[in-house]
Amino acid sequence: MFNGFPSTVTPSVQLWNFARDNAGQLGQPNNQVALTDDCASTQIFYVGGSYYPVRVTLPTASADGKIINIRVELTGQVGTSTNGVWVFDTSATNAVGTPNLMAKIGTPGYMTFISVPYSIRGTSSTFSNYKWMVLSGSASSINSIGGFSGTSSAQFGENVVSGTNAFAAGSGNVCSSTSTMALGNGHTVSSIYGGAFGGSSNEVNASNATAIGGYYGTTNSVQFKTVFPGDSLGTFTGRGHLQAGILPLATQTTDATATALRSNSSTASTTNQLVLQNNSAMYVSGSIIANVTAAGNTAAWTFEAVIKRGATAASTVIVQSVINVVAQNTGATTWIVAVTADTTNGALRVTVTGQAATTIRWVAYLRSTEVAF
Repeated sequence: MFNGFPSTVTPSVQLWNFARDNAGQLGQPNNQVALTDDCASTQIFYVGGSYYPVRVTLPTASADGKIINIRVELTGQVGTSTNGVWVFDTSATNAVGTPNLMAKIGTPGYMTFISVPYSIRGTSSTFSNYKWMVLSGSASSINSIGGFSGTSSAQFGENVVSGTNAFAAGSGNVCSSTSTMALGNGHTVSSIYGGAFGGSSNEVNASNATAIGGYYGTTNSVQFKTVFPGDSLGTFTGRGHLQAGILPLATQTTDATATALRSNSSTASTTNQLVLQNNSAMYVSGSIIANVTAAGNTAAWTFEAVIKRGATAASTVIVQSVINVVAQNTGATTWIVAVTADTTNGALRVTVTGQAATTIRWVAYLRSTEVAF
């Protein structure tokens, strides 16, 4: 392919200039490039000489792990939303044998492709080959299943990764917010710093929340919550109807006013307490530690509670709760822990009361067993 170079040398960058005005290209899409197995690892395309995209076919038999970076710049006079680069995979064809369109790269834009092995097992034999996968790309690029990538993001498989610094691996995952991650199948991670790991079709819709394994679970918009779904859809046909959860809560008090523990520093709400879904119930066990600095007074409690919620938040009620003092210094005997139903937010509220003119830090760790209709 590279005449004039020694056979052992392949240039690392190759430039294709389709930016010059070309009247013959203004009415039909004839710009086509077929990359070969020994092509440069970086392919740069200047476009803008045509109303149509440059059609690029990836190599047919590249080595396992070969990476090709395609960058597109609009330098010509014809500036439209359709004259970037369209990328086709000749190793994957449709029913009539035409290479599949696997990606569209806008201007300016980039996308990185990697050659990976795959196998298809038939009734009597196994067919093995290589195919191209999208590894990373820019926000101006899309692949065959939708918006592809935000800045400094990457994906392996067939996923939609539009959040900045986001990553997905598997199939059908959607990471739409900053620094999100999804590993598995069909997860939706829509809030900053959220993650879904293993399992299928879990929903992470709160910041710093996580879903681990299982099927059809939800973090229910509660920040910093981690859920462990079971077969929620298969068993009870609903999201988050069969799962366990953990949630850390905290606050700092400086007086003897009752204060709700939360998973962040905001006022108690539906996003920072253990919120129930409509028509659900939870068994909750928790541990609480309270401490004054410099080896000051300290106390600890455990509690158990059963709480349920009907069709609205106002119907939330504690069935029963038990609070036990594990240990406390003499100076902490007036400190109080309470567990109640928050009928405004439809949640379990953990309230603590400290001591006047005393800075106390409180941390609770909640474990929930959840069922819903």
